[in-house]
Amino acid sequence: MRLGDYAETFYWPTKTGLAPSTLAGYASDYANHVLPRWGDAELSEIRARDIEAWLAPMTHAQAANAKSCLQRILRMAERDDLIAVDPCRKSIALPRRRAPYVPRFLDADQARRLLRGFWGHPLEPWLLVSLTCGLRRCEGCALWWRDIDLREGGVRVDKGLQVVGGEPVEWFTKTPSSVRTVYMPRTATRRLREIRGTGPLVPDGHGARMSPDAIARRYRAHCTREGLPYVPPMYLRHTYVYLAIGAGVPEAVIKEQLGHTESSSMLREHYFWSGKSVSKDAARRLDAYLLE
Repeated sequence: MRLGDYAETFYWPTKTGLAPSTLAGYASDYANHVLPRWGDAELSEIRARDIEAWLAPMTHAQAANAKSCLQRILRMAERDDLIAVDPCRKSIALPRRRAPYVPRFLDADQARRLLRGFWGHPLEPWLLVSLTCGLRRCEGCALWWRDIDLREGGVRVDKGLQVVGGEPVEWFTKTPSSVRTVYMPRTATRRLREIRGTGPLVPDGHGARMSPDAIARRYRAHCTREGLPYVPPMYLRHTYVYLAIGAGVPEAVIKEQLGHTESSSMLREHYFWSGKSVSKDAARRLDAYLLE
C-alpha cells in the first residue's frame, strides 16, 4: 500500500482528538514535507538511508518535525502489520543545529520598566498575570476575570486560546498537569484589584476574548512606540523562570508553576539557565566563601 493512501484512509481519521493547533501543525508537516516525497512510495519500500537523505537539506527543526510526522504514520503501519519494522526506529542522523538554542528574557529592571510602561493600558492585566505566573501564551490569552481570585491572588489555569486558520479556538491545557492554580505576587494582586473588570481579561470590543495574535500585535506596537523592553509573549514565560531563579525559588516549585511534566533535564535545557546577574551573584557567594 502507498503511504499516501494509508495516511488518508487510516492515519488521519484517528487524529480527531488532537488540539486544533497540534493537528494543524501535523497537517502542515505532512503536506509540505512527507506527502511530496513519500506519498507515492510503497510502505514496505521506505528505507532508513532514504529517510536520512530526504532530511539532509532541511534545517534541524524542519527535519525533526518532518521525521516525527513520517514516524507517526509508519509506527501505525507497523502496528497494523503492513510493515515489519518502522525504519525510523533505526539510527537516522538529523541535520546539525545551525546555532544553539538561546532563550530570550527580561531581567528584573527591564521587567519593572515593561510593567510600568503598560500602566493603565488595556493589556496591563494580561501582562501582569502572564509575566508573574509564567503562563504559556495560549493560557494567558484564555483568561477571564472570573478565573482570578483577587482576594488571595490565585489564577486558575484550565484552558488555552489558540489561533487555527486565523480564528481563535479554545482548547484544553497542553497536558493534564497543566491544569493548575498559580499565585501572583502581592503587588500584582493589589494592582488587579484596582483595575478589576468583568468578562474576558482582554476583551475584543464585542464581549469576547481578544485573539492571541491581536494581543501580540498590540503588545509589540506599544513597546515599540514607548521604547519599552520587549520580548515576544512566549518569552514572558522564560522571563518568569529567570526572575524566579534569581529570587531563589526552588526548581520543584517553578516546575509546578509552569505546569510541566517533562523530566528535569528537559526543563533545564529549555528553561533553567542563568544570566549575568545570577552568574555574578554566584561569583560573589563563592568569593565570600573562599575569604571566610
